[in-house]
Amino acid sequence: MSKILTKIIINVALLYISTLVFPNVLYNSMTDLVIAGSVLWMINLFIRPLILLISLPINILTIGLFTFVVNTWMLLITDFIVQGIKIPNFTTALFISFIISFGNLVGKKLK
Repeated sequence: MSKILTKIIINVALLYISTLVFPNVLYNSMTDLVIAGSVLWMINLFIRPLILLISLPINILTIGLFTFVVNTWMLLITDFIVQGIKIPNFTTALFISFIISFGNLVGKKLK
């Protein structure tokens, strides 16, 4: 249970940092960020592996860079589900996925 909570807290913190880096990313309250972090964790747990499996040939051809596009789609799905957070476009979501991927990598190294 603590691993799950840690991953959600990291997601929330990285989403908050993303709102500071990109002022056009809006959220209504901290509760919305917590909900978005939880939804992003659940989407990454259930939907992302299926999308990565389907996109495996493209991912192999791009030497893994297509994973950032898949991560961007997961963020956009989260944006669609959670009404309290707004990511304006694909490009911003792509840069946020870089931040989240880097933050999760650092989080794994600190364990």
